Amino acid sequence: MKLIDRPTIKALELRALSAYRDDIRYLEDLFNNYVIFTAITNKQQRRDIWTNLIITRGLIPTLYSFFKDVKYLRLLTKVIKGLLKNPS
Repeated sequence: MKLIDRPTIKALELRALSAYRDDIRYLEDLFNNYVIFTAITNKQQRRDIWTNLIITRGLIPTLYSFFKDVKYLRLLTKVIKGLLKNPS
């Protein structure tokens, strides 16, 4: 985890490389220019990371996006509970 910095996390957050070519192009440029994953300099490790990124299906979550989702889901839960309440 010490090898992943804030710019890397922000760049990857909610990207979907398996679905969007724009995400691939954007991140590939950052990756190849060592803007993201800057602490990883071993070429084989970098190739492995890139391979894993492009085969990852779905959105790449982060803790920030997780907690945003939780806030949204709490609100929906409250609304649904209100709708399901039996009138007295």
